[in-house]
Amino acid sequence: MNYHFLLIFLTFLLIFTTFHSILSYKYLSNNIGVSKISAQESLQLAINLFQYTCAQLIIVSISWCLTDFIYTFYSKLFKIHISSSLGVLITGCDSGFGHELAIKLDKLGFSVFACCLDKNSVGAKKLTSLCSQNVHVLQLNVTNQDDIEEVAKYVSSSGIQLYGLVNNAGIAHSAFIEWGNQVDELKSVMDVNCFGPARMAKMCLPLMRRGLMSTKDGRLDAKVINVASLAGKSIQLIKLIQSNSCKKNWLLNC
Repeated sequence: MNYHFLLIFLTFLLIFTTFHSILSYKYLSNNIGVSKISAQESLQLAINLFQYTCAQLIIVSISWCLTDFIYTFYSKLFKIHISSSLGVLITGCDSGFGHELAIKLDKLGFSVFACCLDKNSVGAKKLTSLCSQNVHVLQLNVTNQDDIEEVAKYVSSSGIQLYGLVNNAGIAHSAFIEWGNQVDELKSVMDVNCFGPARMAKMCLPLMRRGLMSTKDGRLDAKVINVASLAGKSIQLIKLIQSNSCKKNWLLNC
């Protein structure tokens, strides 16, 4: 269940519950006086409370059904027509999130350009064996401009419309700067995790614009997703600098 569904459901539940509570209050106010309640009136009150509870359960059920109907209609109305003619480029597919995302998008029907640091790695070979022919395993080091240009040529000549870019590739050196992180290591982290996504976006955006579907207001219906983590927020909690947190904070705020 996502937050859209939950929001619609709670809205319906609040409206119906408020309306029912007002009617119940008026009914009880008109039928129960301020005098002492007799045994018969106590029984009637218990019955009324039971009826109120049952009505609330019915309200919950009705709210759920209406929410399911509206959300299903909403989903079909705005659903992307997925086909192998739409491609998603993912960096860092050797393992982890990038690897799993490539498998998932392949199952959904997308063409996937799965970029690996080493296309002969175990993860890259696993993608080739597990996935369909719509997954293209490519060699890519996001700090190497020659690799980026080769990937751009491959995507451009494939005849597949690039629909999305997922900047997932990253490295980490999590330690306080006084504990041994050298400047060269900091440069390496920034080069991969910060400048890498910038290089990829610069390469992919022109490819996304070619023949891409447009919305009614003229905006491109495409996605560039930068994968970061909550480690980027930790830099706001400590005064000593960590290289990984620096780059995560930069990526989260770019």
